[in-house]
Amino acid sequence: MNFHLSRKSYFLLIVIMLIPLFLAGCNNDSGDDEGGTGTLTVTHELENGVPEEVDHLEYVCLDSDGNIIKKFPTLAKDEQHTLEMIPVSTKFLYIAYHDIHPNITPSGAKSTFVGDTQPQVDIQEGERTSLEIRGDPTANVHITGSNGQYSIMVNDKPFFMKGIGGDYGSSEYSYSYLNETLQRSYVNTIRTYGVGDASVTITATKAALDLANKLTSDENSPVMVVAGLDLADTGDPIEYSKQVFAALASDPNADHILAWCISNEWIDLANSSAAHNATVEEISKWIQTQSPRMLTMTAFQHPSEGSLSVINTSMPSLDLIGINSFYGKFNSDWQGGGFLNQLSGYIKKLGRPWCLTEYYSYDLPSPSFTGYKGMPHQTLNGPYDYYLELNSTSNAQNYTDSWTNYVTGNQQNGCVGACALNWDPPHNSQCNAFWKQMFTYAGQWEIYVDWYTKYGVYRLQCVDAVISAYGGTPSATACPQIVLPADNDPQGIECDFKADLHSTGRQVTTDEELNASITANGTGDLQFTWYLVGGKAVLMGSGGIWEGPSYNTYEAWGSASVTSIKLGEGSTQDMGGRRLKNTIKFYMHDPLNPNKKAYPGNNYQLRVIVNDSNKGAATASIGFSVKPSDNVASVE
Repeated sequence: MNFHLSRKSYFLLIVIMLIPLFLAGCNNDSGDDEGGTGTLTVTHELENGVPEEVDHLEYVCLDSDGNIIKKFPTLAKDEQHTLEMIPVSTKFLYIAYHDIHPNITPSGAKSTFVGDTQPQVDIQEGERTSLEIRGDPTANVHITGSNGQYSIMVNDKPFFMKGIGGDYGSSEYSYSYLNETLQRSYVNTIRTYGVGDASVTITATKAALDLANKLTSDENSPVMVVAGLDLADTGDPIEYSKQVFAALASDPNADHILAWCISNEWIDLANSSAAHNATVEEISKWIQTQSPRMLTMTAFQHPSEGSLSVINTSMPSLDLIGINSFYGKFNSDWQGGGFLNQLSGYIKKLGRPWCLTEYYSYDLPSPSFTGYKGMPHQTLNGPYDYYLELNSTSNAQNYTDSWTNYVTGNQQNGCVGACALNWDPPHNSQCNAFWKQMFTYAGQWEIYVDWYTKYGVYRLQCVDAVISAYGGTPSATACPQIVLPADNDPQGIECDFKADLHSTGRQVTTDEELNASITANGTGDLQFTWYLVGGKAVLMGSGGIWEGPSYNTYEAWGSASVTSIKLGEGSTQDMGGRRLKNTIKFYMHDPLNPNKKAYPGNNYQLRVIVNDSNKGAATASIGFSVKPSDNVASVE
């Protein structure tokens, strides 16, 4: 059943018509209760905000139970109204917007109801409280804010974004197979990115809107979409945006559009006169002139305190701001990776609502420099940095901490929610898993394979962490848990050749047998699959990891691309107490072709995926180097 957000129902109109009857016998000052009173200043956005047909407004004070405690005389539409003697027991301010009926003369003024909103307020005795309304308050989606705290209003109810996002902008929606997970997750926002091709963006976003409609259970729990516009990859951003907007605004599920995200990491945070910023502002203002009036935003990397003025100066029309920022810790001795922890100190100076359009564990790479401690890393084989990866069991805590400390913990600083990244199938990075993914698969790597159909996709523990943070119900069966080795290394793998927090590790040769172990526990049978990852891009059947070197084993494109081969399942030993220890023995060559050896002087990653029969998994990896040789020729 299609979900409609419109509040102009017959029932609501009847309620509005009856309000004056309830208020007729009320003394306007009767609400000046023993708790004292304060002053409330209400500011409206008139340009592209309150509809032109609105002529006058009514303000009504409600207590926490929705009871009317004070009504103010009708006021003409204006940018700002100051309401005196507001009872401190007021928890909501009901605002009704009216239009002078065109067939009635002014002398016989008679109005029709246009729309309403009911923001929360916090009145302090003897104090002045500010209430800001962004967007069209009569529309299905708008924003209200009081003293620097904001709420997105959807269907007249505060809406805090509990979102997910992924980077498959060109697919017909990669989240569709996760319906079962999403339905019990309390996820209420899906972020799309779009691509430079308008037709592809339209198709993918329509699929997202359709999914949002299907996931919406009733009017009290809408699932919404942040619709992305990819301005970086299109020749004419203005025409592209108009084409996408026209197609999606007329979609039968358009009432699930929460906001338009105009570009991702495209604007210039250092230059208020930048052409990209001006383009975003032009598109934003155009969208706001369309009917129905929709919210606009853009997304960019973590802003410095100095860049806040650039944002406000160059793009003043944006209703809210999207920030891509991250933070995580490797262990108690090394807390760093991303800048999200710095945001709380100054983000309130932005003076408008914002959300985290991307958050996860920690950004990569994030090297250390003066005054900042990034992800830990070791330099292997000369100038190549390997960034240490936290095992997925421990990594889940970073998602929980980000939500608690920097999302809900920043509501008083203007935060209206966040979207966790990457909630989608494993990225086609030629790796079965990598550090910032929320799902993985177990199987032989194949380029462009449909992993879900062929191998099955497993959730990592960060999925359960996000579901729990959002108030949802995680799977009854927990993901497999990685048990740290005796050296307490957060990477989780035990061997004598790995780079870790304290050492670059032992360089290996291509002729020695290597072995590594992982210990895990879980419910039911556990399957262990080991992979060797590294080298440069080798595609379309030629396979292998013997070429190199590659200094960044995580890159998924260009000359730094990597590939992986399946080493095997290892051998498992029952350690008691539901703990299983799995050991892999291998040589540095392709098991399917022993003549194709690893390239001496290259760096590689060893990864293990532990999965169960309940679609749960864990993953861990370590980096290491192959000893250089003075007498080596490329092996073909």
